[in-house]
Amino acid sequence: MYKLYYSPGAVSLASHVMLVESGLPYTTERVSTKTRDNFQDAYKAVNAISLLPALQLPSGDVLTETPAVLLHLARASSSALWPNDADLQERVLERMSFITGLVHPSYALYFRPERWGLSDDAQDAARTAAKARFIRMLQHVEELCLGDFLVGDRSIADLHLLPMLLWAGHNRIPLDDMPKLRALRRSLLALPSVQQVLVDEGLVGDDRDIEPAVA
Repeated sequence: MYKLYYSPGAVSLASHVMLVESGLPYTTERVSTKTRDNFQDAYKAVNAISLLPALQLPSGDVLTETPAVLLHLARASSSALWPNDADLQERVLERMSFITGLVHPSYALYFRPERWGLSDDAQDAARTAAKARFIRMLQHVEELCLGDFLVGDRSIADLHLLPMLLWAGHNRIPLDDMPKLRALRRSLLALPSVQQVLVDEGLVGDDRDIEPAVA
């Protein structure tokens, strides 16, 4: 049995969706970043640096970091969301590395600039710069899209990006010049697995109403 530690609307949402897609047996534990549950000793015993998601494997070991969790679950369930073709696998990892290294951090700085120890005035400037960078990073992802999805067919890379697309909607961050990402967001929101997770996490199905969270 798997156990997913998640915070509603956070990047852990991608792993939650993948668990539903996998069909593997699992339980979940809510660790709200909004109420700083992730900084409590109980969760620090799971992940010492307080970040989400964390996935407890049937063996009892804990796996962290969204790309690793998504890849593990896709492989464990033989999901088509992890392609068989080696070239496509490389592209999936390339997209996920970009999301982890550039898209997500840009939003994190926009959403919680106080983490960087900045003065109030500096935080305002950082938020403005980070929002612009977040948009630029999404524009680059738009350019990377191969067909309707990030690598041609739906993959774990699309699930990885989903929380960030929802955060953009919630914050009225425009995707006006990103028709592929707008279409991707619509198609992902239409998935039964995504709808189930939105209900399970207590989120409203409309992407603009999803409460953003960054662990």
